[in-house]
Amino acid sequence: MISPHRQLRKRPAKNEAMLEVESDSELDLAPQPRKAHTLAREKGKMKKEEKPRKKQPATVPFARGFKPPTRAQALAAIGPVNETDEEGIFHMGLDMFEEVPLPTSENDWLAQYKESGQTFEEFLEWSPWLGARKIKYIKHRFVSAGTTMLDKYPEGKIYLLPLGEFSGLAPDMDALLDYTRRFHCQPVSLLPPATLEHSSDGTTTHVIYQGKRHYLPGRYHSRSGHRQLCVNDVLLWLSRAVLPDDATCLVALTMSDLYDTDPDLFVAGMAAGRMRVGVFTFFRYDPALVFSDEHWFQFERRPLTESTSTTTTTSTSTKTQRGKGKKGAKEEGVGSGEEATVVARKLMLSRSCKILVHELGHMLGLDHCIHFRCCMNGSGHLAEDFAQPMFLCPIDLRKVHALTSCNVLARYRSLLEFFTIHDLQEECAWLKPRIATLEAHGAGAGAG
Repeated sequence: MISPHRQLRKRPAKNEAMLEVESDSELDLAPQPRKAHTLAREKGKMKKEEKPRKKQPATVPFARGFKPPTRAQALAAIGPVNETDEEGIFHMGLDMFEEVPLPTSENDWLAQYKESGQTFEEFLEWSPWLGARKIKYIKHRFVSAGTTMLDKYPEGKIYLLPLGEFSGLAPDMDALLDYTRRFHCQPVSLLPPATLEHSSDGTTTHVIYQGKRHYLPGRYHSRSGHRQLCVNDVLLWLSRAVLPDDATCLVALTMSDLYDTDPDLFVAGMAAGRMRVGVFTFFRYDPALVFSDEHWFQFERRPLTESTSTTTTTSTSTKTQRGKGKKGAKEEGVGSGEEATVVARKLMLSRSCKILVHELGHMLGLDHCIHFRCCMNGSGHLAEDFAQPMFLCPIDLRKVHALTSCNVLARYRSLLEFFTIHDLQEECAWLKPRIATLEAHGAGAGAG
């Protein structure tokens, strides 16, 4: 079974081990389910009140059975100060990390799903990348004596594959490559792009890669001219025809719209853990697009001066996409002309960077975070997704460090350099005091 990223009207499968170690069993190409963000539509409308009433914070219950961790539990989830954290860097400046916010919509992530979370110690126990046996199906060299993922799989690389045309407000592929390297502290390579070729009547699509053609099933709406590719078939093509022998994992990135099954409006992407492949689309992250919450083929592009929002997803009239049917969504304009285009490009880049490293985090064994506001939080709709931070909490940062033995302070400085280059001021504003805090505590070269 393949479990999608933010799928309409489906519940995610229970999380299982992403990868298997080598055994004598036959090859199983069925992708392994993992926890995934799910789209759901908000039903019901805001009721009119006869008299004005003082606004109260929205109260939406957590999913049945979910109990948010206490602050003490969150701190314990970071793990002890030991040889992997000699300077206590993962315990420094914890007041900078907020708790996961309470649900305000029935479609919010924790209003829908009973997440168990993952502590640092649980990650170490479960992670196949740090195990003593080689992961099943990986062809490149394995060093059992290694202590980190990079030690154990010294030839491994993360690969990114552009699928189809990237134009307009599409994020720059070199920037995505650069950000992934800085964020996950692993070798990342860009494969030659794959071309999508559509028939003259628009009903069929072929992907062309390194001179070979492969049919990709999908659906096409003749009146609108809109098409979607089926994620299952893209994943099978990636695993059978593209995945390099030295790949840690392979992610295809596209501006084409995706779906899984007929009831879906869309899916933002899907990862098949056992096959170590994933595909993700940035199509609906475009701040200039306004989508219907009824029909997958219905959307329009509005001038950035009137439709671009910096705080919520774009919407049709009074309805928001990914948080369906919510009335009165407030939009904040970004200016006009060239200024609006510049801001829209920044939004598109930051949103695309965030989903990319989040999903790669899952493929590297990081589960959803329930302890702090974090890049590894789940989300139930686009508005919730956009509101989440681009940074890892101390728990998940320590997991990345366990995989790579990265210099945490140097990693923060590298990310600050990226955000400065691309003028992402909000991210710079968080990173500068974070770096100053670690420097003030005397963080050095190892974990810090």
